[in-house]
Amino acid sequence: MSLKITGKSEGQLQLHLHTKQKQFAVPDVPYSIRANVSNKELNVLINTLLKDSGNSEAGKVEFDFLLNGEFVKIPLGRHLKEREISFEDTVELEYVERYPAPEPQDCLLRQ
Repeated sequence: MSLKITGKSEGQLQLHLHTKQKQFAVPDVPYSIRANVSNKELNVLINTLLKDSGNSEAGKVEFDFLLNGEFVKIPLGRHLKEREISFEDTVELEYVERYPAPEPQDCLLRQ
């Protein structure tokens, strides 16, 4: 299976997606995507793959992405360039379920 996210871009890269959260695992194959893909587009990719595999959580979950243990918060290609990671090798990208930031419940304000 090869799902491509392409368009006007700065090039292509091969991406291997993996997670430790087995309920969100996608097929273990390389994906060809454009290098400047955003986190939002990666979320669409993961949720599409989950939906195609019959996962009932597809579309309800958002993910964060890690490369070499570091969260990716900018377009993937820029992240790779800033860290001098080659576009020629298959990029190993981990994804984890995104949890909302904690909110204070009973907070006392000093005046």
